[in-house]
Amino acid sequence: LWSKALLPILWRGYWFDSMKGVPGEIIRRHGYFFMTLHLSEWARHNHDIPLFNCTSLIDFTILLRDDKRDTEREAEGGRGGRSDIIDVRNQQGVDTLQAKRLLRSNPHLKALSGRRFGGKGKALDFEDFIALSGLERLTLSNWNSSGGQLGDVLRIVAGSLKEIRLDYIDGVLPEQLSASATSTSTQEKYCAGKGTELGYRDAGLVLARLELLEVGEIGLSGEIDEFLLEFVKRCPRLKAFRTFSLFRSFDVDRLAACLREYCPDIESLELHGVLKSHQVETLVRHCSQNQPQLQKLRIAIHNLTDGQGLVPAILQHATALEDLWIYSTHSEQAGGSHFLEILVGCARLTRFAYLTDGQLDLDFLEAMQQERWGCRGTLRELEFREGYIDFPRRQTDAEKQEVKRLLSEMGWEEVLEDIKDEGEGGGDNDDSQKNAATLRKVLELVQCQQLEALKALIVGVQTFRRGRLIAFAPVSRDTLQELECHLGFTHNVRRQTDPEMQARNGLLMEMGGWAEGNVEAGLEENLLQYNLALEALEVLQTQELNELQSLNLGRMDLRCV
Repeated sequence: LWSKALLPILWRGYWFDSMKGVPGEIIRRHGYFFMTLHLSEWARHNHDIPLFNCTSLIDFTILLRDDKRDTEREAEGGRGGRSDIIDVRNQQGVDTLQAKRLLRSNPHLKALSGRRFGGKGKALDFEDFIALSGLERLTLSNWNSSGGQLGDVLRIVAGSLKEIRLDYIDGVLPEQLSASATSTSTQEKYCAGKGTELGYRDAGLVLARLELLEVGEIGLSGEIDEFLLEFVKRCPRLKAFRTFSLFRSFDVDRLAACLREYCPDIESLELHGVLKSHQVETLVRHCSQNQPQLQKLRIAIHNLTDGQGLVPAILQHATALEDLWIYSTHSEQAGGSHFLEILVGCARLTRFAYLTDGQLDLDFLEAMQQERWGCRGTLRELEFREGYIDFPRRQTDAEKQEVKRLLSEMGWEEVLEDIKDEGEGGGDNDDSQKNAATLRKVLELVQCQQLEALKALIVGVQTFRRGRLIAFAPVSRDTLQELECHLGFTHNVRRQTDPEMQARNGLLMEMGGWAEGNVEAGLEENLLQYNLALEALEVLQTQELNELQSLNLGRMDLRCV
C-alpha cells in the first residue's frame, strides 16, 4: 500500500542528466507517473521515446534532431515499424515525429522547451500547440517562422503565457504579430471555434499575462527593431525584458519609449549584447514610468566611464535596485570611483557583479574602499571576474596553498575546492602572486565594508563562503518549526543498492522519526547528498529541536512522523 502511495512521488519526473542510467523497462513501467520530462540537450545518444508513455506532463524539455528521415516518414504517415525507434547512438537529439506524438499526448503542459540541434530551423507546426491553451512558459530555439507560425502559436497561448524565450528563429516579421499569416483549413476551423473567446482573430495580438520576454539571436532580415518593438507593445504586464541580440545600430530610444508606455510594471532589464554607454543610459533612464522602478539590471558595455550619464541613470533606481551585474569589455582602472558611487547610493543591493575582459586592477579595488557602501547591510553575493571571455588557467600548487592560507586568516572557505581543474597551463610565480594579491585585496574590501550579510564571494572562477556554522543558536530551539539547509550541488556518484536504501530509510526513522516527504526524482542515485543530509540530522539531534516539523536539506524534504 505504501509503495503504491509513494510511487507518484518518487517517479514524478525524469531528468536525463541524472537518470540516464535508469533501465528502459523501469521507464516504461513508471513513465505514466512523470509530470516532468527533461531530455537534455547534452545527450550523447538518442532517447527511445516510445518508452515514455507520459500523459500527465506539466514540464517538458526536449532537444530535437534535425533528421532527414523526418520528411520521408511524414509522407508515409509515420509508419515504418522498428524504424520509429531510432537507435543511432552517435547523434544528438530526439526524433521529431516521436516528439510530436509525445507532445500531443500531454495537453496540460505548463512549461515547454523545444530546441533543435543542427541544420536549418524546421518550420513550427501550429497543430502541435492546439491543445496547449494553458501553457505558461515557452522556449523555442532554432525554428523557422517564415509562414507566420510564431504568431499563430502565440495566439493559442496568449491567454496563459507568462514567460517566452526565443532564439535562432528565422523568418520572423513584425506583421506576423497582428493578423494570422497562414490560412490552413485546420487553423481556420480552430480559430472559428475558439478564437473569438480568446481573441485570436483580433488583429492586435495581446499577451495579457506575459511577464518575461527573452530574445536571443533572431534572423529578421533587418527587421529586429520593428519586431521587438511590436512584441513589447503587446505585453501590458511585462516585468522582465532580456535580450542577447541588440546591436549598436539598434534604436534604443524607441525601445525605451515602448517599455515606458506599454509596460508600466517593468522591473528587470537585462542587456547582454554589448552596447555603447549612452545607449544603455537611454534605456535605463527612460524605460520606466516611475523612478525608481528597476529592481534588476544587467548590462554589457565597453567601458562604464565612456559616458558621463550612465551612473546617474543607474542611481535613479537606487532605492529599488537589488541585483546589479555589469560586464565591461575593457578594464576600469580609473573607474573605481564610479562603481563606488553606485554601491554607496544603492542601499538595497543584495547582489553585485563586475566582470571584465581586462584585468582587475588593485587600484580599482582600493578606490572602492574609500567610502562606506550603502548596501553593506543587505549585500549577500559579491562577484569580481577578470578575463571573462578567456578560459581560466589551472592554479599552481603554491597558489592554492596561498589562497587557503588567506581564507583561513579571514574566516572564509572555498566551495567545491576539490573539483577537478580543467584550465590550461599552470601559470608562473608572478601570476600566482598577482592572483593572491587580488584575492587578499577583495577580502580586505569585504572586511573594510563590514559586509556582514555576505554569504557568497566569487573571485574569478572560485566561489567562497564564510566558515560553516558548527552550532545553532539555542535561543530558537524550543520554537523552531521549520529549517532549511542548502547542501550545495553535487554530482551523482552511483545508483544506490537496495540494502543501502533500506539502511538509509531505517536510519531516518531511528533519528527522531523522520521520513521523506518530497524527493526530487533522481536524488536516490546521489549518495553524497544523502550522506550530507544524515550528517546534518546528527547535528540537529544534539540541539534537541523538539518543535521542528519540517526540514529541507538541499533537494530533499523531510517531515517529522
